[in-house]
Amino acid sequence: MKFKSNESDKTIWTANSKGVFKVSSAWKLLRSTHQSSWIDTMTWNKVIPFKMSFIGWRALRDKIPTDLRISRMGIAIPSKCVC
Repeated sequence: MKFKSNESDKTIWTANSKGVFKVSSAWKLLRSTHQSSWIDTMTWNKVIPFKMSFIGWRALRDKIPTDLRISRMGIAIPSKCVC
């Protein structure tokens, strides 16, 4: 292999035909390598409003800050009004 010493090094993004990084090409690369499950397909359905999909996605992954989760984080705040 021969190297041209008079040329400077440059970065080439192989996911793009022009060798230039673009967020869209990175997104396509990530989407093509990700295996979607039926849960992902149902959660991120275009018919469902985004905010509903997002809360459903968080619920399926147990990421909604409930009283139990907040207490596990060591945060002691009253989450209920006991008037």
